[in-house]
Amino acid sequence: MLTLDQIFTYFERTIAQRFLARDLEGLRRCQWALVELVNAAEAADDRESLLRLRVLASKVANHRESLTDD
Repeated sequence: MLTLDQIFTYFERTIAQRFLARDLEGLRRCQWALVELVNAAEAADDRESLLRLRVLASKVANHRESLTDD
């Protein structure tokens, strides 16, 4: 079974790879998925996961913005 730590690791790696590849569509999809996971964490009252997911979603948003500013 997939664990939350594996999900966090996957997104951290994928976000970095897509940013370096300047893959705006891939970053958009990551952000969408993270928002859905944020909603799930909120529904489950899992504050620790919620915080980690929000940090990742914020990182994606910042990366997307920096790529569109170029």
